[in-house]
Amino acid sequence: MFGDSTAGPVEQWAWEDWTAVKIARLSGGRLRSLLPLLREELDAVGLDVATVTGTGDGDVFLPETVGVRLALAFRGIKPIQRVDRMRAFCRGLARMGDEECYYWFAKCRSPSSPNGEKALRTLLTDHL
Repeated sequence: MFGDSTAGPVEQWAWEDWTAVKIARLSGGRLRSLLPLLREELDAVGLDVATVTGTGDGDVFLPETVGVRLALAFRGIKPIQRVDRMRAFCRGLARMGDEECYYWFAKCRSPSSPNGEKALRTLLTDHL
């Protein structure tokens, strides 16, 4: 189901006007560092984390705010090497408000701001 929608469960979805965007694929230490944030966000919307972390194909419909926060997490954590920085990055994202996440998402996806992701990583992990 969609976030605030009064409609019933989605049985079939038409994708003619939609475009899927691959964010990132994580495994190992990066995925383990991201799991607390992933659990928190998915639990809040009533989804099981195994749906997202399992192997195979499947569709997951997320409310926009959850999708934005998780997209930031997946994109931002990918190049980080140190586990303590990965965890700090995820904790920082968890503490951000929705508006701040939207701001950073726009900065990270903007072609005119190629260093948005780097700036976000610096903001959330520079104290380590």
